[in-house]
Order: sequence, then structure tokens, then C-alpha cells
Amino acid sequence: MKIISLEYENRATQWKLLPTTFGNLTLLVGVSGVGKTQILKSILDLKKIANGESLNGVKWNIKIKIGKDEYTWKGEFEYKTMSLEEHLLEEIPIISRERRYKIKSESLRSETEELVNRNEGSISFKGNKTPKLSGNKSILELFNGEDSISVIQSGFNKVIDVEAFSPIPHSFLAFSLLGDDDFKSMLKKHDNLEKIKSSSLPLELKLALVYKNEPKAFNEIKEHFIEIFPQVEDIRVEPLKNKASSLLSYPLLQIKEKNVEKWILPNRISSGMRKTLAYLSYFYLSSEETVILIDEFENSLGVNCINVLRENLITNSLQFIITSHHPYIINNIKPEFWKLVTRRGGVVSTHSCSELGFGRSHHKAFIQLINNDFYTEGIQIQ
Repeated sequence: MKIISLEYENRATQWKLLPTTFGNLTLLVGVSGVGKTQILKSILDLKKIANGESLNGVKWNIKIKIGKDEYTWKGEFEYKTMSLEEHLLEEIPIISRERRYKIKSESLRSETEELVNRNEGSISFKGNKTPKLSGNKSILELFNGEDSISVIQSGFNKVIDVEAFSPIPHSFLAFSLLGDDDFKSMLKKHDNLEKIKSSSLPLELKLALVYKNEPKAFNEIKEHFIEIFPQVEDIRVEPLKNKASSLLSYPLLQIKEKNVEKWILPNRISSGMRKTLAYLSYFYLSSEETVILIDEFENSLGVNCINVLRENLITNSLQFIITSHHPYIINNIKPEFWKLVTRRGGVVSTHSCSELGFGRSHHKAFIQLINNDFYTEGIQIQ
């Protein structure tokens, strides 16, 4: 899936994103607190809605592309006023999933036809009225058995919020509780690179499967990593073979440095190393048309990491939407990929370099950006 444009509003938080377009790479820039992270969260909210969750007071209009086909998905949930305590409880996933808000209106269109249309109490699928269905689940969830709809829900499930590897991966802990044959079964099921890429497994498991089943692909990731960290001699994803704990019988990420006898265990790997390896693994192990969201790209990364990862962002065939307010990041990504984010009260808007009249020269555009009133002031109070 590729996100072409998005308009989003959350009445419960009084936050609104004006229509914003996205390319294969979009770098959201602006001062802290302007709304860059919230744009990423709004995309993740739509992924939740696509899978059946209901969100209080949310209204959206998103245009996407899957393969050669374009779709427009619009919708709006009812808004219920909440106390401060209820707002806080909404942030707890288990509680928020239990809450149900009705959908006031919703529609899904391809370039050539209206696939689904919904008003309160009535839903039509390709022009035919359907029996009464759940009033708080999206049409992408209700009609996910239809091929023309399931492909769109699957597209939203290719939206990934990038995080670094956990020191002790929860996915392996889960396997240790299930039984000894689970990982072996998974190895058989994901016996080639395409199956691993297309799976919805946690990244740590994908890397373990690639290590066992696709050593060539794993070595490419490893070589890129060693290019960034030349002190590293080897990487492996293997069990520690310690019978004292069932967790240690499952494959764990380990790093070997030059002239150091012992392998570095997961809890001792630096955050910068973990994050860099996670980025490289996402680049190599994500299926086509994956949308990768990265908040504050520079966090925990040194300049040596940023340079190589930046090249992957530009040359990779995936869609990247990333945020940064770090001058080094901004100055090393072409201005054509920038989107300056500004906010007036709770209303957020984005601006391309061409809209702002920036020059074509990379250096000149950067100077113009950091001296632009929109960038320096960023947030305006109504």
C-alpha cells in the first residue's frame, strides 16, 4: 500500500490535520510539539479502525494506492464527551478496545466505482443494500471476506511503526511458554524469503527465520551492519543452550566484536546498535508496498549510522514517512522530500518546499528552512 493523501480529525482531542500528501519518502520537519508524531499516530489509528476498533470522535479521508488501483476511504465516528479520567483510560489498549462508538458515515470508492456506502442504519455494498451489520466496526472489517475489500485491509496491515529490538524479545518469551516444537514448525512454514517477508510476525522472529532459512539474505543485513560498526566481527541468532531456562533455548540476537572473546547478549547490546539493526532488518524483511513509520529518526543513532540508513531510505522501494527536527538529518535528505509541519491551535498543516518558495539548491533550501517563520515559530496560538 502507498498513502497518497490524508485528512484527519479527532474531536475528542481537538486535533485536526488538514489535507496532506505523501511521496515514497516524506520527511516531516518542524519544532517539537508541532504535531509530527501525531500525524504518524493518526495513520496508526486508521490501521486500528481498518481492523475493527472504534475511536471516539475520529473523522478521516484517506487516499491510498494498492498495486495500480487507487481507493478513497472516508468515515466519521460519533463523538461522546469524556472526563479527564476517561481520556486517560482511552490510552490503555485493553480498555479502549472495549469501548464502542457508532460510525455516523463511511464510504469506500475505487477510481471507477463506489464499493461501499454507509449512513447511520444503512449499508450498501456495490449498490446492494445489506442486512443490518455492526454499527461500530469499519466496512473494511465487516467486508474483509470480500476480495475487493480484503486487499485494502491487508494494505493497512502493512503499515509498520518501527521500533528497535527489545533486549529480551517478548515474542521468544511467548514461544517458550507454548512448547518446544513451535519454532521448528514456524521454520517449516516460512521456508523462503517471500513467506518471511509477507508474514505478520514480530521482527525478532523474522530475523531468526532468515538466519536459519535464508543465510544469503541474513548475510546482506549483517554486511550492512558491519559497514556501520566495523568493530563488529559477526552476528548470530541462536539459542544460548542453557537448560536452566526454557527462554534461553530459543534463538536470541547476539553480536561478536573483534578481539573480544565473549558474544554480546541481547541485554548488553547498545540501543544504537539495536536500532540500526532493526532499521536494516525492516528494510530487507518487509514485503512490497509496506508503509514504514519512523518517529524521530535520529534517536540513539550516531552519524555513522545515519549516513548508511539515509541511503536506504532514498533507494528503498518501500514508502517511508519519518519525523525529525535534527539539522543533520534534514540537511542530508533532499528538500523535495521535506514537509514542514506547522500548527495553529489544534489545526495542523504541512507545506512543501515548492509551496514555501525555497530554492532548488540543497544548501540554500536548508538555510531558507531554518530561517523561515513557519519553522522557527511553528506553533501559533489562536
